Amino acid sequence: MSLPQKTSPCRVVSDSGLLETGFKNSRQILELTGYGVKAVTAAPDVMDGLVRNAAIDTAIAQFAEDFQGLAGEGIFFTKPGTTIKI
Repeated sequence: MSLPQKTSPCRVVSDSGLLETGFKNSRQILELTGYGVKAVTAAPDVMDGLVRNAAIDTAIAQFAEDFQGLAGEGIFFTKPGTTIKI
């Protein structure tokens, strides 16, 4: 496996194909998927960075507002860690 220098500190461990690294952010994981890496072990905060997106949160809030306009108040939506009352 040949990795670009900018993904340091990564190195392939012998012939096992294992990649030894210390991920600092989710972007590093995304870059490596382009090189065929199929699985990683990373700290929870780094993994959280893969699924958190301000645009998604904004879209959910806008959907809830639009739904309220159509269905009226009193409907509840939930997502992990959040309850949205309309």
